[in-house]
Order: sequence, then structure tokens, then C-alpha cells
Amino acid sequence: MKKWIVVGLIAVGVMYHSTLLRVPLIFQSAEAALADFYDSTDQAEDMLMDPLILAGPRVVPLVLEEVTSSTMPHRRYAIHFLGRYPAAIPTLKTILADEYEVEYIRRDALASLFNVDPTLGQDLAKRYVSRGGVLGETATNIAAGHNPHWFERTYWQALTNVHH
Repeated sequence: MKKWIVVGLIAVGVMYHSTLLRVPLIFQSAEAALADFYDSTDQAEDMLMDPLILAGPRVVPLVLEEVTSSTMPHRRYAIHFLGRYPAAIPTLKTILADEYEVEYIRRDALASLFNVDPTLGQDLAKRYVSRGGVLGETATNIAAGHNPHWFERTYWQALTNVHH
């Protein structure tokens, strides 16, 4: 029994230590969180949007201002982050509808729209199923009700710095 208590205490200590450095990120300003997102070049790909996830809704307006620019760093991860917030629907729809936009960015916008509102995502996907490429392929899957699950990351994974 004592062995399991010790193992449990060690596990809690490791989790506390790995979280300790992330906790201040929760209390950052939205501007600081966005700056950390831009600077997160040494992270694993699935962890790039962690500063945004930890900042949550307070960073959404800043991301919405930036995400329509094709020069935004880590733009596709910002698009996937927005897939948690209904306020992003108009911006995501604009990106999806832009014929001059890069195809994989449009695909990411469609996937995020599906994540925010599956019914809307499926309805929009039906417009793109006849297209070739990654947009058409993703649209076909979404129209059939399949969530692409790209860059899916929980708040807990971001907080504890867990790489999957």
C-alpha cells in the first residue's frame, strides 16, 4: 500500500512540476498570449496553439483580427483554435469562401466550422464535395458527418504540456 502512495505522490509531483511553468500563461494578457503563439517555433506541431488554448476566449478577438491575413504566423493553427468559438463563424466562412485563398487554409476553415457547428459545417461542405484536392476530400468527409479531428487539443493537454 505504501508503495502505491509513494508512486502517486511522485506522479503528482511530476505533473505539478510540468504544469508549474505553464500556469503563468493562464494569467497572461491576450496580447502576450498571441505573442507567445507567434514565437512558438520550438514546439511540436500539435502544441503550437497551446498559448491560444490557455488564453481562451479573451484572445479570440485578437486572433479574429489577424487570421484573415495570409501573413499571420502559424495561421492554420489559429484557424483550428477558432473552431471552438461560435464568434469565429463569420470569419471562418469568409476564409472558406475566398477562391484566392490557399486550398489547405480553406479546408482548415471548413473543418473548424464543422467543429463549431456540425450542421452548418455539413451544409457548407456540400458546396465543395465536387472539388478535387484536399478541400473536396475534406468536404466529402464532413458532408458524410465525419469530423476530421485535425489539431485536436484539450485545455488539459495544453496546460500540462502533453505531446500526443
